[in-house]
Amino acid sequence: MAGTLFVVATPLGNLEDITLRARRILQDVLWIACEDTRHSGRFLRGLGANASLLSYHAHNEASREAKILGILQNGEDVALIADAGTPCISDPGERLVRACRAAGLTVVPIPGPSAVITALSGSGLPSGRFHFEGFLPREDKHRRARLEALNSSETTFVLYESPKRIHKLLEELVEICGESRQVCVARELTKMHEEFLNATARELLDQISERNALKGEFTVIVEASEPKQEDADDVRVAALVQTLRNEGLSDRSIRGVIMETFELSRNAAYAYVLDLADGPADGPADGPTDGLADGPADES
Repeated sequence: MAGTLFVVATPLGNLEDITLRARRILQDVLWIACEDTRHSGRFLRGLGANASLLSYHAHNEASREAKILGILQNGEDVALIADAGTPCISDPGERLVRACRAAGLTVVPIPGPSAVITALSGSGLPSGRFHFEGFLPREDKHRRARLEALNSSETTFVLYESPKRIHKLLEELVEICGESRQVCVARELTKMHEEFLNATARELLDQISERNALKGEFTVIVEASEPKQEDADDVRVAALVQTLRNEGLSDRSIRGVIMETFELSRNAAYAYVLDLADGPADGPADGPTDGLADGPADES
């Protein structure tokens, strides 16, 4: 019987965050694949885990894949861990998991700490819908392209950044997202010097500029952009159309109201009512007299 690949989340910094299930798995498996065997070795010895360690990182994923698949196919279990947090989330592992799935092997995620979720939960920014981007590209034109795309998504987004580039990132956020955009910068998550900074992009840039070199990777959460004005108008028009319909007004009457209320052209009003119609547009029994029920009038 083939072995199982366990994808095990480990603490971000506070060792008390290890789950009971993760501890048991790491103590039971014969092999543990990790980014840095020296770093993880100290942590694993503290848990009483005596598995053989395999280095598995971004630079040797391809060469290690066959060996780990062979171990699993030989019936031995393997745990995959990152230096901190959840593997495969801006950390190596996705390729190995995909290969195991393709080979018909069992993959079991062992959930636990994640910088993305930890930072979001402590940020106070809207998190009902969010996009996790991770690290931006290093080349300026690619960074800008990604930030512009994220800014136009109207969704809270989460970035990772290094201490060396946090100042540059905040400058880019001021330029692309606007200096008044609300941002949360979190660092040293779960550790003794954990810090959350909440302010506008401009205020955070000024704060970071005044401080000495900061340590630890940063998790940066950017509040969603405001809906475009035309989108907000669409919502208001749709709400009024539905209200008037509930009051029993005919589509012809509704068109007249929204033309006057929102200063719409006849064509635009016709399109709104048609798009939002529950059924065909109505009109007098003897046929349309305003040129709207049959279709939009040509505008000159």
